[in-house]
Amino acid sequence: MSELDVVLKTILYSYPYFEMIIEGLEDLAEYKAITSYKNSNKTLEQMQNILAINGQISKICGLQEIVNRLLAELSPLERLLIEYKFFKATPPKKVNYSARAYFRAQIRVFNKLIERMLQLGYNVDWFKQNYLDLYFLKAKYRKLKKIKKLGTVENSVRDSAA
Repeated sequence: MSELDVVLKTILYSYPYFEMIIEGLEDLAEYKAITSYKNSNKTLEQMQNILAINGQISKICGLQEIVNRLLAELSPLERLLIEYKFFKATPPKKVNYSARAYFRAQIRVFNKLIERMLQLGYNVDWFKQNYLDLYFLKAKYRKLKKIKKLGTVENSVRDSAA
């Protein structure tokens, strides 16, 4: 598993939570704005905090758009395989794979997504520069990187538990 594999897994395992995180950050920004009169910090400092929260929301929305774009380029079956593995969706009923063929198909689709990411200019440096300041992504990335160092297999159950 290369480091770009870790980046893509980080993004895909986090993707189902983007909406919930965005809503939480929006609520936080609204709360900070409403209760700003109680805060003893300077107005400019309070505004900068709210703008920082909005910046995080924008980053997550941008990453969500990238994932949506990547998923839109997959066939329906490929998308089902990704959703099942990374988004905890219901198992694809139409697929009559043996276990071995199923895992090969998943690896093939995952590698297709990595290739497409690289074609679009999304690499490890891009991820680190733009998204590692978001705590939930940083934590997931570190856990998956640690699993990689332990040398576990690529389709490990440990990945999804990270």
